[in-house]
Amino acid sequence: MDVEAAFGSGHTWPAPSGSLTDTGLVEFGWWDGQVTYFGAQTHRLRFLRGNAGRALVSRYGRFRKRLLLRDLDLAVRARGFQLEPRGSVNDGYAEYWQPSTGMGVIAATDPEVASPGTVLKMLGPTWRTPGIW
Repeated sequence: MDVEAAFGSGHTWPAPSGSLTDTGLVEFGWWDGQVTYFGAQTHRLRFLRGNAGRALVSRYGRFRKRLLLRDLDLAVRARGFQLEPRGSVNDGYAEYWQPSTGMGVIAATDPEVASPGTVLKMLGPTWRTPGIW
């Protein structure tokens, strides 16, 4: 797999519905040897270290403790787009997507997961396989 070749196999492990490759900020979901989604772990932005962390902070400034769905929704609407709710396959989470781009968002709804409304993942356009995110 190209992802494992780039990041090393130490970042991949079995998951209930396939496998995951977690490189810190970016996560890839696998099913039958194919990537079913990739996404940024937005809740990890403020913890980035090393070259990647320095590069992102120098370009965008320090990251806040958490990104709230309402703030992201306002920013997306200000640019002429809209997030639409999408049914979630996982309890404690809400899923949204932007139809024209196919990008997805997963936010917490259960306070045991994270503060409700906290954006946990921003997903690329190839992200919807039942039972996996």
